[in-house]
Amino acid sequence: MTELQRYRRWALWTIYAVYFLILVGGIVRATGSGMGCPDWPKCFGRWIPPTNIAELPADYKDVYRAKRIQKNERVAKMLTALGFDGAAKQIVSNPAIGIETDFNPVKTWIEYINRLIGVLIGLLIVGTTWFGWRVRHHSQPVLWLSVLGLVLVLFQAWLGSIVVSANLLPFIVTLHMLLALALVGVLIYAMVLATTDYVGLGLVQTSDNTVGLRLLTWGTLTVYIAQMMLGTQVREQIDVLLTSTYAHDRTGIVEAVGSFFLIHRGLSYGVMLVLFLQTRKFKQIAATGGLVNKLIRYQQIVVAGSLLTGVAMAYLGLPPAAQPIHLLLGSGLIGFQLVVVLLLQYESQKTNATLA
Repeated sequence: MTELQRYRRWALWTIYAVYFLILVGGIVRATGSGMGCPDWPKCFGRWIPPTNIAELPADYKDVYRAKRIQKNERVAKMLTALGFDGAAKQIVSNPAIGIETDFNPVKTWIEYINRLIGVLIGLLIVGTTWFGWRVRHHSQPVLWLSVLGLVLVLFQAWLGSIVVSANLLPFIVTLHMLLALALVGVLIYAMVLATTDYVGLGLVQTSDNTVGLRLLTWGTLTVYIAQMMLGTQVREQIDVLLTSTYAHDRTGIVEAVGSFFLIHRGLSYGVMLVLFLQTRKFKQIAATGGLVNKLIRYQQIVVAGSLLTGVAMAYLGLPPAAQPIHLLLGSGLIGFQLVVVLLLQYESQKTNATLA
């Protein structure tokens, strides 16, 4: 096995791990376990969290509330110095920061497992960077993408501490999730660049309009990302409603979000349309059983599952089981399409070089 092949295998397993973390993060959010550990990186001041409230001091709520407020003030000063006055104001003025969650051993261990998986991914990224260093003579971009992945993981770890100190402030939670998607994108790009045994997408002929085909694939990816961004806005609004009007009964909560939900639901038709157009186009120029057909088929399955879980969330009172699955499927859809975009770009460059 060559060094590039080792790199690609390691990067692929790291991508799987990040997607698993996205799923676990969705479970944390759906079960309301985000504040299961009120401090970071430890949990209730321990590396192994407690299982019984008797293990905690009587004033544990006051202790961790004070620590969070102090940390938020430091973060707000830093954000103000960087020019992010609005974000700084939200962090220090958020009334939820002063509300301490009651100890719940189940939620504590759900959050703790989430953190352990994050540590595992950090180690995998370190390994990816090491393999990237070893292939630097073959591909400098692979090395720099690996380093970028390491930087993103370190920033993610710091941002995770802010998620806790800000008591799950919605826009920070959303940023935390979007950075995970950015990490997936960086790793997929590096993995594609490290591919030495690429046999092609399975196109039986050179398209007469390669530029148009690339624009279609990029347009599809853009629609997927826009739909994901809208979904995060819907989720942010839901988080706000869960702390007030719909704290005890979730019936009708999705519809109560308003315009963001309506746009998100409407754009689901756009997702189906661009996928249909892309499927039709590739079907005309791809061999049966080709790689691109497999990638498109995966997307069709993922879109179907995403629509079903979305309907369940909207009309069945936001069932907790549907939320992490919906998030995972939406994230996976972006990943599959990014592979299509990058491989098509690579294939077009190869074809142009041959013709030249």
